[in-house]
Amino acid sequence: MASPKIVSFFLSVKRNGMLLNQYPKYKESGIDWIGRIPESWGIKKLKYVAHLKSGENITSEQLDEDGSFPVYGGNGLRGYFSRFTHNGSYILIGRQGALCGNINYADGKFWASEHAVVVTLNKENNLTYVGEVLRAMNLNRYSQSAAQPGLAIDTIASLQIPVPPFKEQNQIAKFIEAQTSKMDRIVQKDKLLIELLKEERTALINQAVTRGLDPEVKLKDSGIEWINQIPESWELKRLKFLVDKIGSGITPKGGSLIYQTYGIPLIRSQNVHFNGLRLDDVAYISEEIFKTMLNTATKKHDVLLNITGASIGRCTFIEAEFEKGNVNQHVCIIRLLHKKLFYKYLNYFLMSSLGQDQILSVEMGTSREGLTFEQIGNLRLPLPSLTEQIQIAKYLENETSKIDSVIERIQHRIMLLEEYKKSLINSVVTGKIDVRHQIE
Repeated sequence: MASPKIVSFFLSVKRNGMLLNQYPKYKESGIDWIGRIPESWGIKKLKYVAHLKSGENITSEQLDEDGSFPVYGGNGLRGYFSRFTHNGSYILIGRQGALCGNINYADGKFWASEHAVVVTLNKENNLTYVGEVLRAMNLNRYSQSAAQPGLAIDTIASLQIPVPPFKEQNQIAKFIEAQTSKMDRIVQKDKLLIELLKEERTALINQAVTRGLDPEVKLKDSGIEWINQIPESWELKRLKFLVDKIGSGITPKGGSLIYQTYGIPLIRSQNVHFNGLRLDDVAYISEEIFKTMLNTATKKHDVLLNITGASIGRCTFIEAEFEKGNVNQHVCIIRLLHKKLFYKYLNYFLMSSLGQDQILSVEMGTSREGLTFEQIGNLRLPLPSLTEQIQIAKYLENETSKIDSVIERIQHRIMLLEEYKKSLINSVVTGKIDVRHQIE
């Protein structure tokens, strides 16, 4: 349910040329999460509005990329199959685990898996209206307590929902579809703009770590086709000749069972990102355990590189204010010979296409275990003087921060628009605002 502040905002301002008003008269719904509803609306249990049935079991081995019909589970498309169980337009409710309570739509011929509840509407009920009411209800809160949360069909069927007259359901659905389409187009354009800004950021880094900052600099052949030319005064070095340490940590004996809510941070791959360490979900270990792992303790200006899994190649560095920490086996510590290589310059190199392409090419030829320390040490990088490395790093820090700031503002705008869309839909399907006059 939308907050009073949001509802008040809807009722008092114009947005995109819309003046959003309340209905003339309201009555109590008797349902806590809804409160009052328009006087002309009714309240019905879902089983009197639709027929609910669980999908049919299908294993991942049965899925076939060449199958003619999509298979939908609790969170949309799972794959394809040679047969179908449904033909038409339906609402799908996720019924298990993390997908419990998810709402999706399916149209045409498809197979519904056992992880979805298929909602078939009775006549004179609008698919979009009922679907968005179910989304607004947050069905996950009705899941049964178990090792894995689950929704019982009888529980869902007995839930009460607000039911406007059919004509009004259609009006509300048209309004929702029109407004969400507009907002989705704006979000899509913003996401495209973010991708363009990221490409600009990458191009800026690529140029700086392969050509330096002087556009008139004289170039020489690097001797390696995929690196091409580099400035005359630069060298081409393997990383292993510029470092004091390449090594990863371990997961302490006992694994996650020994993690604490405070203590010494144990940095895992999910904490290492191109824009810095993210410590919101960092694991902590005790001082006693940390003392048994001193060989893999982090130090100021260490560069961290993810060496396994989907996040392979992500990197960042340890700043001075990070006093004490350790890493697990999925994160590599690269400790530099400071008179030869500046830590921020190395980090930008690893972020560049030249660094990432080398990591990807090596990783494609390795086992599923990920990058080895030898492979990391054999990475080649163009190397200016230490003074020039520092200049390049400072330049990139300044310029990329400007781009990152713009990206953050766009992402914040997307977040606000998504929140507005959700609040608008919730307010419309619960009768807090009247959109009938918005539909021709």
